[in-house]
Amino acid sequence: MATMNLFRLARPGCAGARLLLNQQSRPLTRWGAMRSVAAAPVVSQPKSQQLVQRRDYVTRAATNMWAGERAIAVALLALLPAGVALPGYMVIDVSIGLLLPLHCHFGLHQLVTDYIHTQIGHRIFGVALPLITGLTIMSFFYFNYFDIGITAAFRKFWKAL
Repeated sequence: MATMNLFRLARPGCAGARLLLNQQSRPLTRWGAMRSVAAAPVVSQPKSQQLVQRRDYVTRAATNMWAGERAIAVALLALLPAGVALPGYMVIDVSIGLLLPLHCHFGLHQLVTDYIHTQIGHRIFGVALPLITGLTIMSFFYFNYFDIGITAAFRKFWKAL
């Protein structure tokens, strides 16, 4: 009977009741770090409550990733015209060499997530995509430091057309 009363107290906004339900549940601080909680009576959470908490964590992580992807896209909107107008500046070249492969990586990752539904496909692309992205970033850095740079090469190519 005492367990039923604890489950009734466990509403989504009621942190104190969640602490009574399980000693393993630890509330998040303002910055997302875990704080320790004093020992409470051990009563397992209902499965639906565990799923709601898991979905909330996944949703926050996806929202932060989406915001990062948008920030990279906006930065590229400013960097690409600046690179065309001011070729040869190392800061612009290195920024483009880092952000352009990351932008492509995030796009290809979403493509794999949305359209490849096999376990082996996710394993293959889970290894191949970060390797290709890393090699591309290292290649751009090498090209920027030991050759003319991305923006100067683009301008040279454009003039040759």
